[in-house]
Amino acid sequence: MGRASRRKRERRLGPLSRAGVAPASASILEVDGVLPTRTHLLTRPLPPPSPAPPVFAVKISKALLDVVQPFLEVEDLSRDQVRSVVQFGALAWNLALLDEETRKVETEKIAREVTPGAPEESRAMIGVVLDRKARMHPRDRRFIVSVEVVDHGDSWRVLAAGVAAAD
Repeated sequence: MGRASRRKRERRLGPLSRAGVAPASASILEVDGVLPTRTHLLTRPLPPPSPAPPVFAVKISKALLDVVQPFLEVEDLSRDQVRSVVQFGALAWNLALLDEETRKVETEKIAREVTPGAPEESRAMIGVVLDRKARMHPRDRRFIVSVEVVDHGDSWRVLAAGVAAAD
């Protein structure tokens, strides 16, 4: 900045222009009637950083496919069957994030609703997913909030969205 520009800025802003502070913020920065200099402003410690959101190495859709893989190994599954398996897996995944007592109660409710005549089949499937999730992704604390299966003719793709569980 040239000399003429500095003078013009100083006339407009007053004595605070040398410190790089606008007049409106002067009262905020003033300590015991003394305004900080530019050096003080630059060397003042920064506030602590806000906590970073958790970073997950694996996409939630990939992690979900990992845990439901045994159910997808059946040949010639239709898109609706794949969607049912993946949605059931997402439901079981979310159960894994609940405390033990709540998980047992919710598992029983789901088993009775999904297969009213044979709830033990649903319980067994939920057990497989819970076990695989515990072994393959033990520290992944995301709830799955959305799952979609997209058909690409000869293949399909799973789209999933998750949110970090509040601990």
